[in-house]
Amino acid sequence: MKLSRQTSIFILIGAVLFMALVLSVNGTLGQVAGSLFEFGRQQRDELNAKLTTTQARLKAVQLEPLTARKSQLEQQLAQNTDQMKQVRSMLEQPIKKTEVIGVLFTTAKAHNLEITKMNLSGLADTQLVEVPVSSVQLAITVEGDVLDLVAFISELNTLYTFGAVDSAAILNPEAKAGGSAHADISLTLYTVQGK
Repeated sequence: MKLSRQTSIFILIGAVLFMALVLSVNGTLGQVAGSLFEFGRQQRDELNAKLTTTQARLKAVQLEPLTARKSQLEQQLAQNTDQMKQVRSMLEQPIKKTEVIGVLFTTAKAHNLEITKMNLSGLADTQLVEVPVSSVQLAITVEGDVLDLVAFISELNTLYTFGAVDSAAILNPEAKAGGSAHADISLTLYTVQGK
């Protein structure tokens, strides 16, 4: 079978066009594959950069100081708990008004002072550092030398482990006339409720 010249030319042109088409498609596919590869490489590089940053941040977090701080706070909590138990045991002592009054008169006498007035309230419920307690208010007036009054007031703050001086006012109106000064003192004593 012999092909005519015209048919041969058509076949030749067709083959050239087919080859051009194959090469064109192959080039486009190569470009698409190259673009996809480049996009994947960029994504991989971004993820690697994020991973490196995260690893650096993780290394920067130091657990040792946090562990030491936790240990320190636990130790402080134990100390504060012990102190609270000590205070509670002091407050659990019942207030014996006759003993309180006796100690006041003895202490005043030791400082060359005279108690001229005393008012003792009944028990009142209150809170002391979030602990329910009962309190007794004591108001006294003491006469004597100013320095003795100051020493007496100072001693009152240490005399009762379960109480404190709320206020003290020293008045000396008769000092020019040779009279004695006097102090008005307010004192609060505490005990745990029910004791």
